[in-house]
Amino acid sequence: MKKTIIILSAFALIAGSCGQPAKKQAETTGENDVENNVENIDIRQHGGIYAFGEKNSGAPYGTVYIYPETDSTVLFYLFESRGAPSYNMGEIDGRITVKNGQAVFRKRYDSFEKDCELRFEFNGDTLTVIEDDDNSGCPFGYGVYVNDTFERTTSEIPEYYTNLSNEKIYFSEWQDEEILSKDELDEQAFTSLFPDMIFGKPMEHGQPIPEELAEKYLSEFPIGGDSDYRYKGWYAVGKIIGHNGLDIYLCAYDESIKSPNDKTFTQTLFFFKTGIPLTSSENERLLNGESLRVMNMLNAHWVEILDNNKNYEGIYIGFFDTDTSLIQKMTMWNEELNMTGYLTIEESRYRIDEDARYNTIENIKQEYSSPFYDCNFLKEQNFDDETIELLTKKDRWDRYCILSSELNNYASLVKLRFCFEKINGELSPVFKTYKDRYVVGQPREEQQKIEDYPIRNELDCPVIIKTSDGDLEVMLDGRFRLLGK
Repeated sequence: MKKTIIILSAFALIAGSCGQPAKKQAETTGENDVENNVENIDIRQHGGIYAFGEKNSGAPYGTVYIYPETDSTVLFYLFESRGAPSYNMGEIDGRITVKNGQAVFRKRYDSFEKDCELRFEFNGDTLTVIEDDDNSGCPFGYGVYVNDTFERTTSEIPEYYTNLSNEKIYFSEWQDEEILSKDELDEQAFTSLFPDMIFGKPMEHGQPIPEELAEKYLSEFPIGGDSDYRYKGWYAVGKIIGHNGLDIYLCAYDESIKSPNDKTFTQTLFFFKTGIPLTSSENERLLNGESLRVMNMLNAHWVEILDNNKNYEGIYIGFFDTDTSLIQKMTMWNEELNMTGYLTIEESRYRIDEDARYNTIENIKQEYSSPFYDCNFLKEQNFDDETIELLTKKDRWDRYCILSSELNNYASLVKLRFCFEKINGELSPVFKTYKDRYVVGQPREEQQKIEDYPIRNELDCPVIIKTSDGDLEVMLDGRFRLLGK
């Protein structure tokens, strides 16, 4: 198909008919990145034909065809005439990414020393197009300069346009004539698989990534394990372009490729420096001072069988919130440590910086539960005296440290410990901090108070312990409060 830019001093007929756009994915070229915004606007609202001026009046006039292509890009064709007496005119077509009603088209044409830059602004039924300056590299006729507001004449989606060579160009078959290398074509094919990230909730696993593209762009991240299937089972979930200088791609890996009985998908975030080709070698990236290619889990499920046949199981669930912060919730079962945290739930909010590091904004939730926090469960075990003596030894006090600043980032100075005490002939679960003590199964007013240590005690978020008494909250100052069942 031939695409032309022609400078004429004659009158040309521009015509088009209307229809529906083909459903097609394509990568944007020749435009500036616009700052990422979480607002999701239907791109079809901008479709149609826009015009200004009257063709036979002798005054300047022009037409713009807008064809929605994907959920973020449109194809356009722009024609403009200077009017009498020269009737010089020009035309241009291309692809732009529209965000919040704005877009920038930039491209270098042969024989021009500067880029052609056009700025588009959609506002209801009007479209304003502004050329960068009088000396820009846009291939228009002499004296033709675009700085006009076009009014929409129809909202029907144009199926084609007729150029100044009287060729009928169908948008569904439109191609940019720019010649791309194999690496550039592959990168376009890879990135075009990813829709824009949906904010505020987890995303599904998306569409499959061909094996040859997975091998080319995901080879440094061996989540797939064995080479027999490491490039099979990858899916494109979503992307965020230009987040703190990073391009973020969310991929999913089908775990059933490795383990037929495992029906889960592991979702992984891949971070690349914006503007650096995804295929750059490590040496090339180091020379450019941009060596970042980082992988982090977002959603995952795993089970590990320990040496003594105890299970260690965990689930990560994460998503980008509407302010692009990252919320991640971890649920972990550990039968090996069932006395201190058989079930642990942690939920936090992070901000991702330019080095793909997770900086904690807030710790939202910390929760622990275990059968050993239940007095009825302990009674049912019928422990003999030797076992009870072993469980209540003072040297086990540190061994059952649940929460401390040395273990994680949820505590500052406060240490939450769990131990057993024999009270009224019964084995009782006991929780202690520097400031307080709580015995499960004993009325609060009868419990011995702990000495108030003269030190600063803090938690970064409330901690909930699931006991047979109900939910026991460890407050921010290190004291206990029973919330009830």
